[in-house]
Amino acid sequence: MTKAAADARDELRHVAEVEGARWATSSLAQLGPEGRATGGWPGTLSEARMRLEAVLAVRKARAPGAFGEELARLVYQAARRHWQASATREQPA
Repeated sequence: MTKAAADARDELRHVAEVEGARWATSSLAQLGPEGRATGGWPGTLSEARMRLEAVLAVRKARAPGAFGEELARLVYQAARRHWQASATREQPA
């Protein structure tokens, strides 16, 4: 793999991490006004794939095959990590 290709892959990994954090932040904001405890991450890998496809389309980038799946998992994992770090836990009554 050339340096340019490796750099492009690293950039897409970064994009996936950022998108995951953005997804979790957006999801938390939607729950905020409702006053509900957030609990576990509600997102799915299918949603992560859709979000990745959307962000790649805007960037006019492609992530073929296994690399696309790796990126979708990065989106999901980043979102879950961000959610868990930011989410409030239900307190016992």
